[in-house]
Amino acid sequence: MSQSKQTERELRIKHSTRFELRKNQVALAVLTCASLTIGCGGGALSDQPGGTAGATFTRLTLRSRGGNLAPPPGAVCDWLLEPTIHTVVASSREWFIHDCTRSSLGSAVLLDDHRVLSTAEFASVEDALQKVASSQYLLGCGADMPVITLDIERTPGVVALLADDAYAGCPWEEHAGRSFVTGLGNLLDVFANLPK
Repeated sequence: MSQSKQTERELRIKHSTRFELRKNQVALAVLTCASLTIGCGGGALSDQPGGTAGATFTRLTLRSRGGNLAPPPGAVCDWLLEPTIHTVVASSREWFIHDCTRSSLGSAVLLDDHRVLSTAEFASVEDALQKVASSQYLLGCGADMPVITLDIERTPGVVALLADDAYAGCPWEEHAGRSFVTGLGNLLDVFANLPK
């Protein structure tokens, strides 16, 4: 087989595999939506029968990585590679944070901490969570956008796996098995604006 035919064949297989992966992810998203009522009609999570997210979640973990300028040379952490992780345990309102962030002097600082959210802070998290909705935008391939994922547990052992739709059209390995949604950026902003 000639080199050009071999390359052409490899490209067809690659595109076919990518299409099959996307088709399988869409099928999984439909199945996930049907079984967990996570806002499949494009409505907010709270609009779905039995799907009130804010008041009923037991634990949530929001992860964000990338989508920023490179850290300065010699930094203690790399905020492009090190994920920011926010975890909230609803029963105690405890907020756990792992974040490679920029200090006031512009250098990178690694923060690993936790504290109890006030009633108002917890309500702001619930409010942003209620606005997370299933995405109809499945063509996104966001350049320089952060990869944002959410694991939300409503009852022990039942975890919905969600991802921001910025990369819905070109999913990465970390998107596998997740349903694409809108509103995770707003939820991330709520956490970013809370006092550390």
